[in-house]
Order: sequence, then structure tokens, then C-alpha cells
Amino acid sequence: MSTIDKLQHPIPHTKAILAFVLLITLFSLTNGLDFKYSTFIDTDRPDFIFSNNSNIAYGALQITPDTRNQDPNYTTNKSGRVLYKETFKFWKKDRTIIASFDTYFTFNIQPLTNPGGEGLAFILTNNRDPPMNSSGRWLGITNYTMNHSPLNYIVAVEFDTSKSYTDDVDGNHLGINVDGIDSMVQYTLTDFGVNLSSSSDVSVNIRYDGASRLLDINISMVANNTSRSVSLPIDLSLFLLQDVYVGFAGSTSNRTQLNCVKSWSFSSPDIGGGGGGPKNLKWISLSSLILIPIGAIAVFWWRKVRKINPVEAVTRASPVAKHCEFRLEELRMATNNFSEDNILGVGGSGKVYKGFMIGPGRDVAIKRLNNPRLSEKAFEAERETVGRLFHRNIVKLLGWCSEGDESLLVYEYFHKGSLDKLLFPSEANPADDVISRCWETRLKIIRGVARALEYLHEWCEHVILHRDVKSSNVMVDDEYDARLGDFGLARRVEPVGATHHCTDTVAGTMGYVPPEGLNENWVRKANDVYGFGVFVMEVACGRRPGNPRTRPPRGEGYIVEWLWMLHVNDMLLCGVDHRLEVLDGEQMKRVLLLGLACCHPDYERRPSMSTVSLVLAGLASPPDLPNEMPNFVWASTDGG
Repeated sequence: MSTIDKLQHPIPHTKAILAFVLLITLFSLTNGLDFKYSTFIDTDRPDFIFSNNSNIAYGALQITPDTRNQDPNYTTNKSGRVLYKETFKFWKKDRTIIASFDTYFTFNIQPLTNPGGEGLAFILTNNRDPPMNSSGRWLGITNYTMNHSPLNYIVAVEFDTSKSYTDDVDGNHLGINVDGIDSMVQYTLTDFGVNLSSSSDVSVNIRYDGASRLLDINISMVANNTSRSVSLPIDLSLFLLQDVYVGFAGSTSNRTQLNCVKSWSFSSPDIGGGGGGPKNLKWISLSSLILIPIGAIAVFWWRKVRKINPVEAVTRASPVAKHCEFRLEELRMATNNFSEDNILGVGGSGKVYKGFMIGPGRDVAIKRLNNPRLSEKAFEAERETVGRLFHRNIVKLLGWCSEGDESLLVYEYFHKGSLDKLLFPSEANPADDVISRCWETRLKIIRGVARALEYLHEWCEHVILHRDVKSSNVMVDDEYDARLGDFGLARRVEPVGATHHCTDTVAGTMGYVPPEGLNENWVRKANDVYGFGVFVMEVACGRRPGNPRTRPPRGEGYIVEWLWMLHVNDMLLCGVDHRLEVLDGEQMKRVLLLGLACCHPDYERRPSMSTVSLVLAGLASPPDLPNEMPNFVWASTDGG
């Protein structure tokens, strides 16, 4: 781990020592899952679960077919998995106790074409078998249907030898994936002397601390020890069921390579309980007598030699600290002194400019906050929320600038821009034929926003409320994947486990704000769900939402009430955007019913974002709706 990484991801001293003591104590109680293979031979075969294309040969686990004695075409478009035969318990007690693990392995990737393709991955999963059609860019991890499905319980550290996606940093990178192929975060290896496709052995050490939820990865070339180390704070238990398999996945495409693992060790303490007899109690007592005094001495010594300011330690520990702090002069140059010609959009908190950063050589989107009174709150809200988030469907914060009265945020740039400009073209923003006509593409965008909100509501340590879900805050990348952005109104719900946030102002955009949001000072996850429901209608119907306060009740101007009237009259599909080519009317109807369910006047009747994702994946039916639009009933303001 580099010095910078150590500064950015320290573990509090006392907790680190106590975690160390606890870890050793746990190992003294039980073996847990613990194995080591310095090479692989035929007699090891019963220890593993092999997919059809995997095998043991030449002293290694061949994750995809080895072709030294076969037709080279046999390697094309293949995927494979090798898992250890036993599972280990990764968490218990509602994820309050999470296992740590430590694994070392050496792999070798030998290209058979120039360039090779596609890659290898270390995986933790609850699914023994690889999905069908998971070759090529899917790396044996998932396929088109299962990608980001709530049932795709998998975490992967990928070693990718191909730039298969526009967002891939290059064709030689390490990525961390959850429930799909899209990496939450990627790290190039090219600048660190690590070449995955060199036909040379590569060594990897992956450690996960269940107490601090910190993932550490070190990858190095065996021949010359050139390496890169990365750390990521992440709660892996949120993406896996309790009993987890560990192993490897890999794939080839028309470009092929040999993917083999030459050695592997894995260890994790048993957190599942069991035993507990006098012999175990004896070991606990003995371990405590020996280790606790050692831990106390270590804590005392560490505090004495490392006198760090507590505020400094918190700053260093913050994941936000890894983003860049830009100078104002850099951003002026990038935007041609904030030229009007560079404006991408104007919002309530400021203007967004297109810029070009000469250093990294990339386009960026620069948000310049313009209200001194509100900008500080919006600036901190975005920096402290989106700056800590790692998700495929959330816009990435690249850095910020705070000089004098200027507060600016720097984001990744998307050439296609925001969804509203694609849905509602103008002379300045010509129509996009794919968005205009293809329902599957629009549905893909809806699913992406749903996954982003599910992540904010269910997967983060603290619930994060976006509070301004709408089409103009959804960016579209070159693959037509959705990226939820503009976290200026977002709030993190405190403390952990709380369900609502208290506010003194109405937050959001009229038309997307639920009825209770106009009259009370509580903001809940259900508020975001309502905004998402309006967003679904907007995307499916190709119609702006309107404003419920600007016309008589139950008029045709407000999209929610308009669609309710169509539903009541059994004419729901008449609301679909006439430009769309819809091949599956029943699917479209389910999506529209889901949108209405999300906009139920009673917030307690709205589905969670987890349920929404299941419905959109075709794994659940939308909630039942009444035959008449329910009236809004004033609820208590206890924040429930």
C-alpha cells in the first residue's frame, strides 16, 4: 500500500489493535475456511466445483479451456468458473458481524490473439453455476439478463485485459464489481508496471476487514515486483447471502487467451458459532490472558509515537479525500473563463459548464454554484454524499474547488447529456433516434436509476435521500446507461437505522414532489420513490410531468392524475409515447402500473426501491392498485 493510500484509509488505533486481538482469538477457536495449494494436481479435483469449460491441467486451474493439444478455435467465446467446494459464513446477526478474509493467488494470462481477451476475476458468490452466455465481456460473472439482477449475488475483483466498455479506463486494469459486470471503481495497472497479458506470472493478495469494511488489494509482477495497491471502503455483505463460495471466473471472446491460476491460499475465521464446550472456553481464557495485555501495550505505544490531531485523522479517513482539489485558475482555463458558449445547463444552484482538463486530457462537467448563502450547503451536500459513493449508475465526482466566494464541483462528462434533452428534443438539442424509438433503451435507463436509488436507500451505511429525482438529473452515457446526478439537495439520514430526515424547506422540483412533501417537514425514502414514479411515467409516456398546483385538481395537465384516469378507464397503454416501438405490451403495462404504485398518495403504500428493482427485472409483479385514484389523506408528522 502506498503512503497516500495509508493516509487515506487509516484504521483507528484502538479499534485496529482490538480487531487484531479478536481476529487471532477467533483463529484460536476454530479453523474456519482455510486451505492452501502451491500447485494443482488431478487428485485435487474433488476439492473444487468446475464449470463445463474449466479443468486442472499443467499444474494449474484452467478457468477457460487450455488448447495446447486442441484446435485453437476451441477457446473462442468461452466462459468458465472454478469454486472451492465448501462455503464459508460471511455474515450473521443481520450483518452486524461480518467475516474477514485473506487470500493469495498467482495467475497467468497468455494471449492467443493480438490483443488477447477478455479477462479473469476472483469472485465471492452464492451461485455455483455460471450463467449461460457469459463469455466475452461478461467474464463468466453474469450475462445480459442477470446483470445487476437482485438475484445475482456476486462480488468480483476483475483483471480485465480488454477495453470492452466505453467507461473502461484501458485494456489493462483492475476493477471491483458487485452484482454485475459494471465496475464500481477501476484502477489502471499500466502506469505501475503491471501487465496482465504479458504471459508472466502475476501475484495478488486480497484482504477484507469485516470490522472496518475495508477491502485492500495488492497486485504485482512476480518477476520484478512492480506492483499497485488499492483500498476501498465497502460493505460486501450487502451484496451476498450468508453462505458464500470463493473461486475464479473468466472468459474469452473472438479475441482469446489462456486464463489459469497456478497457486491459491484462502483463510477466513469462522463467525458461525458452534462448539462452545469447555475446551473452547479454555482456549478463550488462554487467548485473552496472552493477547489482551499485548494489545493494551500496543495501543499505549501507538498513541505515544503517533500523535495525530483527531480532526486530521478523520479527514484522512474520509473516502472523499481521494478526489482532487482543483485550483480555480485550472477551471477557468478549462472552461475558457466560464464562457457562455460552454454552458451545458442552468439549475437552481448554479450553472454547469463543459471543460477540458489539459492534465488528464479529458472533458469534464464543472458545476459553478452561484448563491453565496446556499452554495456552501449545496457544495457540502454534494461533496459529502456523491464523493463517498461508488456505483455504476451514479455520476462520479472527480474533484472540487473552493477559493474565496467560488465553490465548484468537477464531474465526469457525458457527451449525450441529460435525459430530458434526449426525451424532449429542440432545435439546440436534436432528437436521438435510439431514445425516441427504442423502448428497451428507455427501460434500461429506468432500471439504472432504480439501481442507483436502491443503492442510496438500502446499500449505504447511512440512508441517502436524493430529493430531486427527475429526467434532467439523469445523465446518459455512450452505452445508454443511466447516471443519477445533481446531489445538491441530497441529505444523509442520521443516525444509522433512521428512516427520515427533518427539513425546514420544500425540497425538489414541482411535479416530482409528493403531496405530503408540500405540507410537512419530514423527508423519507418514500419521497424519492414518488419522484421515481413520476420519472417512470415521464420516460414511458414522453410527456413532461406538469405541476399539480397550477391547474384544477384532476386535470389533464399533471401526468400522475392523467395516467390514473387512463388506468381507471382501462386505457393505460394509450398513455405510451407514440414514438416508441413497443414489442411487449404487457411489459409496458407493468412498468406503468409500477410508476402509479410509486406515486400512491399514501406514502406507506409505495413500494421500496428493492421491490421496484425486482419488478423491473421481471421477478415480481407490480403492487395491486385500486380502481379509483385514492385521495391524499393527511398523515401524522411523527416522521414514521
